[in-house]
Amino acid sequence: MSAIETVTAKYVRYKETQISDAISPHDDMFVPNVEGNFAHYMSVGRSAIDIIVSALIVAGDPHVNNILDLPCGGGRVTRHLRAFFPNATLYVSDLAKEKEKFVLQSFGANQAEENPNFLIPPPRTYDLIFVGSLVTHFDEPRFRRAINWFVDSLSPKGLLVLTTHGRRHNYMQNKVTNYIAPVLWRNAQKGYDQTGFGYVEYPDIPNYGLSASSPSWIAKVIEGFTATRLLAFHEAAWDHHQDVVVLQRSDGWLG
Repeated sequence: MSAIETVTAKYVRYKETQISDAISPHDDMFVPNVEGNFAHYMSVGRSAIDIIVSALIVAGDPHVNNILDLPCGGGRVTRHLRAFFPNATLYVSDLAKEKEKFVLQSFGANQAEENPNFLIPPPRTYDLIFVGSLVTHFDEPRFRRAINWFVDSLSPKGLLVLTTHGRRHNYMQNKVTNYIAPVLWRNAQKGYDQTGFGYVEYPDIPNYGLSASSPSWIAKVIEGFTATRLLAFHEAAWDHHQDVVVLQRSDGWLG
């Protein structure tokens, strides 16, 4: 069968699978007793699967035997990965250990080694890596190190699905919702306008903040990875907000 047919069959099975509705009491992505919040929480996980499904089709439906979900949070996406890839070995990690423990126990996952600054070489490779809302909080050096590390962590034909803040986020920050105080965002906005990348550190969290990266800046970074192909770039595709970069490890594809 074609990649479309085989992936479609998997998607149909996934849609018929009961997704766990267990929520960690430490999961700050879920606010109880707010109307519509649970439906939105679940839709974010399904949004990730929809993006992964499109990537699998474009990539020719490569075998996915092991997966890295980093950061896993309280399992907002992990539960959907487990449902779509029931036989895959799933690795997760999160600096919030209460959340990580819940995910490990609830979704049959294995603990991935901690490497918050991406200075330690990958201990293994993965067929699929999902990185949701991580580099969106990094300054430029750490952002670049992280992408390098994830690319190095891909197995042959492996897929990296990584979310970033782009034009949609920048519009929302300036026109709709202040994710950080405008006075703090001012210098980050200047950097974004001048170079395509802007960052500001949160006042109360060292070495962690809010970043925005334009599509052209991301594309320039990716051009340096000669062993990977840019399969897709989706603007505002994850939860109608974050951009999504899809890379495939393809050694020798340039010739």
